[in-house]
Amino acid sequence: MKNDNWTSETAPKGKGRGVTKYFYTQIDIALCAGKALQTIRNDIAREVFDPNSLGSVCRYCGGST
Repeated sequence: MKNDNWTSETAPKGKGRGVTKYFYTQIDIALCAGKALQTIRNDIAREVFDPNSLGSVCRYCGGST
């Protein structure tokens, strides 16, 4: 059977929209934080925040997450 590892709880229901994947660049972070691109690069090098962690980026940009 093709999808025998799926249970009724994990199987997709109808057509649905699916999951949208988002991405951001250092330029996006700079715009959000209101800082220059080089400042963002310096802060990444100094490990002020982790650009691979959305929560870290949100905190860096001034969010409370």
